[in-house]
Amino acid sequence: MIFISVFKNSTNQNAEFTITHVTVFFVIKNLLYINNLKYNKMELKAKADRSYLANSSWQDLYARTEHWKSDIEFYRDESRFLRTLIDKYFIWLIKDGNIAKVQSLSNELSKTVLLKKEVYNKITKHLMHIEELMENPFSHDENKVKDEHLIIEDEFAEFVKKFKLLKREIFATTEHVIEDEKGRHLLTI
Repeated sequence: MIFISVFKNSTNQNAEFTITHVTVFFVIKNLLYINNLKYNKMELKAKADRSYLANSSWQDLYARTEHWKSDIEFYRDESRFLRTLIDKYFIWLIKDGNIAKVQSLSNELSKTVLLKKEVYNKITKHLMHIEELMENPFSHDENKVKDEHLIIEDEFAEFVKKFKLLKREIFATTEHVIEDEKGRHLLTI
């Protein structure tokens, strides 16, 4: 976010463009590295044996579901960052050849945000079911709640996978647009 305001407030566009380019490139590379580590861990968890469910207490399942909710809230913030990157930053650098790609990414981000909201609502509802079961073991069918847990776990993993792929594509496009603009900028000096 800082690099956007630096670029907008620039009085010396040549120097600021280079600083902005380096800053964005550094941020993108670091975020991709961090996300690759998280993505690999999520894939391993998703492929793991689900026998934990039979031996888990409701408190354990509640804690696991709370963790999903926390992750979804983090993805909400990342979605906002990606939206800002597309809406605000690309507007400065975009040329006609990239407009269709940016619009496509923007549409995919909107779809992913809707999916995130759906999964978040399911997680919230599931937390309520678990809370009710902890207070009154006869309030819900335990097997149905455990089945619900597995379904939400799969949907959450699928959301994370889609989000990570979209994020990589947005960052790759950002790199491409920046490199393209840097080349055009150097030709005008």
